[in-house]
Amino acid sequence: MMKYFNLFILVLLIIITIGICNSVLAQQTKVIKCPDMLQSLEARWKWAKQEGNNFRDGCWIGYGIERLMSKNSWIGSHGGSEKYDRPTLNMIIEGREDDQTLREAAQLALTNWENSKDKNEKVLKEVAILFYFKDGSANFENSTNLKISNLDLWVNLKNQPLIWLGKTGQNESINFLKNNYKNTKSQDVKEDLIVAVSLHKESPEVFAFLKNIVKNEKNEDLREDAVFWLGQQDNDEVLDFLVDTAHNDRSMDVREQAVFAISQVETDEAVDVLIGLAKKAEDNDIQEKAIFWLGQKAADKSADVLEDVAYDEDEVEIQKQAVFALSQLSEGKGVSSLIKIAKDHPNGEIRKKAIFWLGQTNDPRALDVIVSILKNK
Repeated sequence: MMKYFNLFILVLLIIITIGICNSVLAQQTKVIKCPDMLQSLEARWKWAKQEGNNFRDGCWIGYGIERLMSKNSWIGSHGGSEKYDRPTLNMIIEGREDDQTLREAAQLALTNWENSKDKNEKVLKEVAILFYFKDGSANFENSTNLKISNLDLWVNLKNQPLIWLGKTGQNESINFLKNNYKNTKSQDVKEDLIVAVSLHKESPEVFAFLKNIVKNEKNEDLREDAVFWLGQQDNDEVLDFLVDTAHNDRSMDVREQAVFAISQVETDEAVDVLIGLAKKAEDNDIQEKAIFWLGQKAADKSADVLEDVAYDEDEVEIQKQAVFALSQLSEGKGVSSLIKIAKDHPNGEIRKKAIFWLGQTNDPRALDVIVSILKNK
């Protein structure tokens, strides 16, 4: 009897083991790779549209581009220990979701990135652009989600199939995304498309795409997104366009976003533009934004300009904004100006603001001045 009982247990264990294995395999993402990845992206997408007909419950279609990035920068889901236990997108594509050795190596690489000696070293990394179609149609008007991620990160595909088209060139990808932007109905996908195009190398095509959205898109949120990404572009024409937008756009929100975008352009000319807006912008809101962002920059010119605004501007609120901006300058560059304002500004309210912000600086010079003011009170 015991012999038959042991046999029963053995069979039961085998059945359970098979069930577990089948369960693990069932959880693996089904990946269909394009048989000819040397074709044009348009031709590969045409093939994907046919394949998508087999997945009426939804599928992802994606391809990769190479992007020059800082060695320790990432696009996509990065962080959280639970993500390290899951397969990277590259492992999914290569059918190695159960490869624990690779997963542990990925975890080690991601968790130790801050130990790198040269955080600014640039390397080529492959970035995936993934579209989700809930009906498998691969028609852009039916796209409901878009994900952008490095291939060496985990991406939540929600166990839906992935049709993978391989790697494509920058210019081909830019033109493909630009051409399909107008066919996309989902605002969320449009927002992500703006990001996707902007992550490509700086080029006249990217600038023209973003500029066209700012000038012609009806949705204000999309226009703001385009302005933001213009500030990340290294293009000689960008600054002139952003200045014109800051002065003349029909939307105040877009104009304010343009001021921020100008502050993100890392050139002396951009600093001069912010200075001009801080001194002479016709609209008070734009002037205040320019003053604020000028205060976030470490430009040597900033302190003198902000001090001039604090003294010369007629609007008290703008004077206060200039005082605050001085307190935000890095390396204590605004302390001398704050001390001067605290001592001799003709408006007592502005002097009080300067004293308050001096008290937040933890600068020894500020402490001496505050003590001196208290003794002479």
